[in-house]
Amino acid sequence: MDVEEIAMVYCRTFAPAKPAPLSLARRGPARRIGMKLYHYTGVEDLLPIKQRGLLPAPDLISPDYAIVWLTTQPDVSLTEQEGRAMATVLHRYEAPLSELQRQGAGEMETRPRTRWSYGPKSEHLPMNIGGRTRIVTFVSDECDDLVRLTVEVPDHDAKLHRYIKWRDRPKWPIHRFLYRLDHVQRWYVYLGHIAPTTITEIMPVGP
Repeated sequence: MDVEEIAMVYCRTFAPAKPAPLSLARRGPARRIGMKLYHYTGVEDLLPIKQRGLLPAPDLISPDYAIVWLTTQPDVSLTEQEGRAMATVLHRYEAPLSELQRQGAGEMETRPRTRWSYGPKSEHLPMNIGGRTRIVTFVSDECDDLVRLTVEVPDHDAKLHRYIKWRDRPKWPIHRFLYRLDHVQRWYVYLGHIAPTTITEIMPVGP
């Protein structure tokens, strides 16, 4: 079973049951359920997410708080300008997985990143290229098992914060650069557990 088939199975499993229709006498004005946000993860994480939902945890970007990362961006693409900026400031690059075979001959070529998230089939390695250290993500030409979860969160939920306006966000000098990137400005953090019932769709992310 490939990643698309797995995602379709879990999409049907996660989908909440449809409520019985209300009678016309009880039906009132339409109410907004909340914000539609996205969470990206590897296909191997789908089973524990199905069982327990999305659990908050600290990471390198937010080491002091346990959070769940969300975004309004329906894909993980970077603009060409963002890719060049991340290459210049953060020394983050990407290359086809086939370039690893050319490494020994000193012929390896890298390019600015085209995505801000990758699946578990991609390899992130520090490389010394031209006397400078670069973090290179080697990307498979095929699907790398990254999936997108759609999450419904009430927009008045006190645990939901837009990342660049969250008062407890890290304020290291490098973050002044990060907060100017278009894709980072679309990030949200959720300071708590997100139940499986709020996950309404799962879709594979193409290469």
